[in-house]
Amino acid sequence: MSIVIVLLFSFLSCASNQKAISEEPTVNTPPKLLFLNYELSKSTNGEKKINLINQITAEGRLKEKPTIVENTQPGDLQYFILDKDLKEIDTQYIKNPLIKTFEFINDHGEFEKKTIDLDTVQFHIRLQLQPQTKYIVFKELTENKPKTHITTKIE
Repeated sequence: MSIVIVLLFSFLSCASNQKAISEEPTVNTPPKLLFLNYELSKSTNGEKKINLINQITAEGRLKEKPTIVENTQPGDLQYFILDKDLKEIDTQYIKNPLIKTFEFINDHGEFEKKTIDLDTVQFHIRLQLQPQTKYIVFKELTENKPKTHITTKIE
């Protein structure tokens, strides 16, 4: 009888007091890129309007970080990446897409620059899609306060 009690006691003392932890498999979702294509147009009175052409989501990772625009001026665009609660995740700037500068060789074989003010232009943004990204908001920088143009819901 004492042998049975000793064996029972030794089995119980060796038993683990820790609860078994079930490991859930982690699902790694591949990184995604977001491509947004827009059209910016300017009316005869100077009012600008931005329209979404399309949005494309694809698997992938950005190879380079977006270039930082310095010396912003009125007419440049600023876009905000927002989460579902409209909290800012990131912000970037785009030089005024309606102003294009071309370099060319003139009749004398010299380089020249020519700036053209367009009425309509298509432009795009490309960004690494974060899971919390839900909206992109475009604003135009003006002399006073930025003017909000378009809010794009990310699907």
